Amino acid sequence: MTSKTLIATFGFTAVSALTLMANDTVSADQYSSNYSYNDNYSYNSYGNFYQDTTWPSQPSISQVAVSNISSNGYPVGQCTWGAKVLAPWAGSYWGNGGDWTASAVAAGFATGTTPQVGALIVWTDGRYGHVAYVTDVAADGQIQVMEANYNGNQAIGNYRGWFNPLASDTPGMVSYIYPNA
Repeated sequence: MTSKTLIATFGFTAVSALTLMANDTVSADQYSSNYSYNDNYSYNSYGNFYQDTTWPSQPSISQVAVSNISSNGYPVGQCTWGAKVLAPWAGSYWGNGGDWTASAVAAGFATGTTPQVGALIVWTDGRYGHVAYVTDVAADGQIQVMEANYNGNQAIGNYRGWFNPLASDTPGMVSYIYPNA
């Protein structure tokens, strides 16, 4: 009999683990969910909050990401939340993704149309827009980004690999916000 362990993730810490045996089915009321807080405490679905010494410490994407989660006022899982986690220098109340360039200009940040590692890329699609963090730039103008809420993926990740931001499936005008030196 084979087994599978399913781990749901929320942000950067394992939220719930469940082992299933082949041909087993499970419903939501057959197990309780455990939520880790700061890798030291847990909360289970029965309402108990306790120190957990059995879970190993979870790896984080980066110290910057972990240290800035608590100061991030954007809705968890949205592109704005992911951008603020990855670029803690970004403003705390810049609005929807498409509003970020105008908000950054008002806050004194430089903006432009040239991709740069460490910059934020902003698409204005006419509704909410989208924002992501640039992690790599190729000579031909293709970029790689880390982002949240791309195609419904609310965790921060690189979902596109190398792509041309001007011909991407994210519509709208493209601009970049550069961190202050």
